[in-house]
Amino acid sequence: SSPSLTDEQRQRLLERLRNRMDSEGVLSVVAGERRSQKQNREAAVARMHVLVNDALKVPRPRKKTKPPKGAAEARLAAKKRRADVKKQRKPVDPSE
Repeated sequence: SSPSLTDEQRQRLLERLRNRMDSEGVLSVVAGERRSQKQNREAAVARMHVLVNDALKVPRPRKKTKPPKGAAEARLAAKKRRADVKKQRKPVDPSE
């Protein structure tokens, strides 16, 4: 629990990075690309910075959108055409 994080930020981190944490809540980052321990440690720290920064970003709220009126009318017209095609397949009733 870092004093530099607010409770909201801490919750966001715990929520977003819970798959990378162990049962004690320790975030582990592994780097083994380099031959030197020092370079691997620096790479792991850099990777952790990226992970934490990405986890702290607040997602923008989604704007609700509505299909345009023309699209709704075209969909209904297509449904009407399809219904007419299916109606024509039925046998004609001789009593009519």
